[in-house]
Amino acid sequence: MQLADEELQTLKSSYEESSLLLAERSPKSLDAAAARVKLDYQQESLSQRHYELVEKRGLVLAEIRAIEQDFSSHRAEYQRRMRLAARGEKIGTLTLRGDRRYHEAEIIRVTGVGIEIRHQHGMARVMFADLDAEWQERFQWRDGDS
Repeated sequence: MQLADEELQTLKSSYEESSLLLAERSPKSLDAAAARVKLDYQQESLSQRHYELVEKRGLVLAEIRAIEQDFSSHRAEYQRRMRLAARGEKIGTLTLRGDRRYHEAEIIRVTGVGIEIRHQHGMARVMFADLDAEWQERFQWRDGDS
């Protein structure tokens, strides 16, 4: 019987220690579990937001491509009209970069790379890169255009 009492006492003691340890750790475990649930919810919300933003980004990029295409078409049409309208225009003295001058110049035609002119001493082809910025802007030329 004494062995049973000792065993019972050991079990009670072990139970009490475990109860104290559990009581000590239990609030921490509950706090950690609650924090984990909160983090899981936040992560789910962020994942959903990320998905929505990726979707919106795709739509915005598609709109940008459409606008760029529309602008490109508009620019090409503008260039075509400006170049056609310039035919036969008398421009007097045309001064190029580097101070070269053509007197009594008249535009014969505008090409993708420059203008062809008739002037006091004959004809010439002038590259857009040799024209001043005002002429380049007028014909919507940028370095690299053709």
